[in-house]
Amino acid sequence: MSKQTTRQLTRRERRREEQQRREEERRRAARTKRITTVSIIAVGVLAVVVLVYFLIVQRQTPANAAYPPIDTVSCDNGEHSDFHIHAHVTIYIDGKVAAIPANVGIAPDGSCLYWLHTHSSDGVIHIEAPGGFSITLKNFLDIWEGRFPQLGYPGQLDQTDGWQVYVNGKPFKGDFHRIPLQAHTLITLAYSMEVCSMAQKRSLEKQKQEVARAERQEFRAELAEHAAKLPRRPWSQRRTITLSVFAVLAVLAGVFGWFTLLPSPTSFTGGVPAGAAAPEFVLPVFGGGGSGLIDLHTLRGHPVLINFWSESCPPCRIEMPYLERIYKQYGVQGEFALLGVDQADPKEDIAPFGKEFKITYPLLFDKGGAVNAAYGVTAIPTTYFIDSTGIVRAVFVTQLSPKTMRQGLASVGIVIP
Repeated sequence: MSKQTTRQLTRRERRREEQQRREEERRRAARTKRITTVSIIAVGVLAVVVLVYFLIVQRQTPANAAYPPIDTVSCDNGEHSDFHIHAHVTIYIDGKVAAIPANVGIAPDGSCLYWLHTHSSDGVIHIEAPGGFSITLKNFLDIWEGRFPQLGYPGQLDQTDGWQVYVNGKPFKGDFHRIPLQAHTLITLAYSMEVCSMAQKRSLEKQKQEVARAERQEFRAELAEHAAKLPRRPWSQRRTITLSVFAVLAVLAGVFGWFTLLPSPTSFTGGVPAGAAAPEFVLPVFGGGGSGLIDLHTLRGHPVLINFWSESCPPCRIEMPYLERIYKQYGVQGEFALLGVDQADPKEDIAPFGKEFKITYPLLFDKGGAVNAAYGVTAIPTTYFIDSTGIVRAVFVTQLSPKTMRQGLASVGIVIP
């Protein structure tokens, strides 16, 4: 056999081997593609099955026979996810806040919860019901009165007369029991008292914040519950999953950071320094101008002067006519709000004292001295100047003079001669 023939045979052999190699690679690629496609389809089918099973289980949540339905609202062994919203109700009776207690609609042994229930006393009503069900305020009040009267149901709520009602900041006429509860419905009920427009506006803002806070807390709880139910993964994957969870938490912390870092009511023993958030409070008016309750938080948007005083304090008695004069000149025009917080005097003495000095700004009674303690008041008179965002800008532990008054007001953006 010639050399040329041998070379031709060798080339043909190489071409055949190359063809076989390519065919094997093609088959291997096709097999890998089939396995990948089948795996994706299997995972998708499994996900759909799990989702359908979850929805069926949620819809078939059995009711608890120990707590029968009220107004066709059942007490079920689990929460419904079909219709999940929040509303807020604030109740005032005879000038005092009548807080809706925690755990209305939740069995004491935790065995079931009604579709309408509360988790805390912040006024937020959690509504977790099957889809297509119409909810009204009456449903919640009937659950409170019918199954949880031990939580202090006010009898005045059974009446329709004598109530001043606001829904989402607007006056409501008619039977308030029939008010529909929808997502972020904000209701204020005031019995035997008038609610001024400014107080109602601040109350509405506070209700919105309470609903938002409840939704954030519930979202975090659902995330934690979901993470707790996840099956344990092999150690080789656990580190990656942990890092992923931390990354998600970091993103969530960034999104919700400004909510969680907002100044909150804080107790101070050595006074509240300039630049810190002013501790919030709700105190009754016992003298001077106004009536009912003063909630410091509802005054956001306006600078506030808080003057701590006592009728037994000689500098206070000298200072108060000056405060009244400044208040009449600028405060009543809406430039700022002035609150006088009494220290350790009997509440019966506040009104006569206000009349003696012809005070027109609210004089508040601090029962037990909690607010005095929160502001670290050890000497009086003490005056705090708080800006419109609730931040302390100046503090004077002395009788105010025209100079210190100008300095204090200037710190909150008000200039006087």
